[in-house]
Amino acid sequence: GKSEYFLLTVYRIAREALMNALRHSGGNKIIFRCKNNGQRVSLLVEDNGKGFCPNELKEKNHYGLSVIRERVDLLGGTFQVISDNGTKIIVEVPL
Repeated sequence: GKSEYFLLTVYRIAREALMNALRHSGGNKIIFRCKNNGQRVSLLVEDNGKGFCPNELKEKNHYGLSVIRERVDLLGGTFQVISDNGTKIIVEVPL
């Protein structure tokens, strides 16, 4: 039902963010945090890699980020990418 779809979508968002960090960051550390505070689920994926400039987001190799954005939009959530000494992806989706 609805909750299975929600869980699967959150799982796919997390997996995509982690795979992005593994494939593109060039770093050697990834922090992954997933929290549920009753109102929303928050995901954080942070790496210590090389980061990228916002212009690169439009290029094909960051297809992964657009997939994340689409999935977050489907759940009515918010999506932030901060790239500065590595990359941080922050996702919040309402329950």
